[in-house]
Amino acid sequence: MRYANLVFLLLFVSVSLQAQRAFSLEQALQYAAQNSNTIRLSQLETATAEGQIQELRAIAIPKVSTSLGYQHFPQLPQSLLPGEFFGAPEGTFIPVAFGLKNSIAANLDVNAVLFDPQVFVGIKSAELYRDLVVKQINQTTFEVRYNVTKAYLGALIPAKNKEVLDNNIANLEKVLAETKAFYTEGFVEKLDVERLELSLENLKRQSENANQFVVMSSQFIEFKWAFP
Repeated sequence: MRYANLVFLLLFVSVSLQAQRAFSLEQALQYAAQNSNTIRLSQLETATAEGQIQELRAIAIPKVSTSLGYQHFPQLPQSLLPGEFFGAPEGTFIPVAFGLKNSIAANLDVNAVLFDPQVFVGIKSAELYRDLVVKQINQTTFEVRYNVTKAYLGALIPAKNKEVLDNNIANLEKVLAETKAFYTEGFVEKLDVERLELSLENLKRQSENANQFVVMSSQFIEFKWAFP
């Protein structure tokens, strides 16, 4: 039950970091996941694998190319044919032009990889590698979130402990002031005052130690995950 209460507090209590910047647990988890070098590297590897997949798929996709050509002949080439073909006297030749002055030619080329084992094996290998990296990202993200939560809890407990100590100090200071007044009136002995003073000093010392631990824990979190 106490553990559940601490987890509940984690959702609402912030750990104070450098420059008075405060992070809730959810903010700390998001920041650590977004700035983890391991996760970033894995994401780059995923993008690289995806690029390889697309590149190999592009090789397997049929490629269609078209071209359009236009030709213009100001003067068509001519050939000499026997005149008798056209009713002219025998032994004469008539120049005849062949072809068109303007022509358009269209070409359509289709290239496709019908079967290349290397291409398809390469695509499958790249897909398997990409899926593996994605699983690694998920595992790394889980580990980062777990470690941040663990460190956050480790910083929250001494912070709550210091809060309790400070409340006890405030209450004991009131009791000490009242006891000193009673001592002045002769209702209590000096030993009672001294015991309270000693207890107050012990509480203040514990509060200072707790404060140092809070600072160290916050600095550890800041250094570990490079919080701003």
